[in-house]
Amino acid sequence: MKYKILIFISVILFSSQVSLSQVNKDFQFSSEDLIGIWSQKLNLKTKEISYEKRTTDKTQNYGLRIQLLENGEYKSRYSAKCGNDRSQEKLNNNGRWTLKNDELTIVISSPESRKGMVIKKRVKKQSDKITLVQITTN
Repeated sequence: MKYKILIFISVILFSSQVSLSQVNKDFQFSSEDLIGIWSQKLNLKTKEISYEKRTTDKTQNYGLRIQLLENGEYKSRYSAKCGNDRSQEKLNNNGRWTLKNDELTIVISSPESRKGMVIKKRVKKQSDKITLVQITTN
């Protein structure tokens, strides 16, 4: 009986050591992981801004969303249930995007009033969610 308990404890310790020693892959992602449409989410409790990969769920059709295309194009759009308000037009941008390490760089090409603006976002990716760590603009 004493040996069974020791074997059981050894198995538990060994299995927990193997599962806890796995590599954290939060920052190991490539630009291919970012291609798609992302909806912005704001957690009011933690004040954390994140982007979640868009699904076909109709509840995600409103609000700010960004689209990162494979050819390096960037599109940002805002839509509301009540219609697309002209005052929100500043959120509708086009441009180019690049990813280097954990920094997503966006250079705006239109609208004309924001042309040439550079936005740098330090991001952390986890499965289908991108968390905004820091944002800077020129």
